[in-house]
Amino acid sequence: MHSKSKGLLTKGRMRYGRAWAIGSRAEAALVVEDPNPSPLDGRAHGTFVKVQFSDNTRPKNLTRLASTFEGWSTILRTRTAAGQILLKRTTVAPIDLRLTVIGSGKTVSAKVEPSFLFPDTVKRAPQFRFLDLNDYFKTHAEQSSPPPEKIRQDGLYLVWDSSRIKDEFSDDLKREFADELKVYVPVLLRFRSLPRKCLGRLKPDLPQK
Repeated sequence: MHSKSKGLLTKGRMRYGRAWAIGSRAEAALVVEDPNPSPLDGRAHGTFVKVQFSDNTRPKNLTRLASTFEGWSTILRTRTAAGQILLKRTTVAPIDLRLTVIGSGKTVSAKVEPSFLFPDTVKRAPQFRFLDLNDYFKTHAEQSSPPPEKIRQDGLYLVWDSSRIKDEFSDDLKREFADELKVYVPVLLRFRSLPRKCLGRLKPDLPQK
């Protein structure tokens, strides 16, 4: 873990981190100085994190998790902080994210979008059918049955901004959490996949507003 700010570079290395985290090592993980050169040596500021797997890591071959650039890009954007969750917010700083995948005798390297991979943005052929419930209830709120073109869906999702979340609060909750709503401006995302199901059969479980 390397961090550089105002010309000061701090370099540390954690050892036995996973063994300590899962309880197979009684002693706490060690943090020692890292004597190796840093990718930040030529930069004004930044943060560098490198993760190295031990001989006891399972699976030993990471291709069991993913073997393609697209697979590791998805892991990076959904399982690490590189997939920043903006939800209608703008990023606080520009992020240049590049992924390099080495395997099967070849190396693939390219830029990756530094944002969370939301299910409704996944591209494939044929295209997924994901229904935005906010848009749906704006135009079909009074219909007891969904129209035919809306029945077959691969998933349902909705996004509530802080004002919509506040609308769902009782007056007591609005007063109790007034400061938090102003400071943190929460946003909510709800997604549900529907394999081999239809909107009509799930209609009683959907929110009515």
